[in-house]
Amino acid sequence: MGTDSDPVPNDTSRMATSIEIPDELYRKLEAKTTAMGRRVREVTMELYEHWLADENVTSIHQLMSTT
Repeated sequence: MGTDSDPVPNDTSRMATSIEIPDELYRKLEAKTTAMGRRVREVTMELYEHWLADENVTSIHQLMSTT
């Protein structure tokens, strides 16, 4: 895993990408992650990992109901 300041694994094979989301959604996301002492990138990766780990989950609603 990464260091305390960088929770992402120390893997040099990373892909940078951009996504477009509504400003208000991002502001809420950033506020919540900051309040939790986490980073947007960390939370985003965690959500992707959970979604990919369960082959039966086809929507975020299913993912949220299994946690």
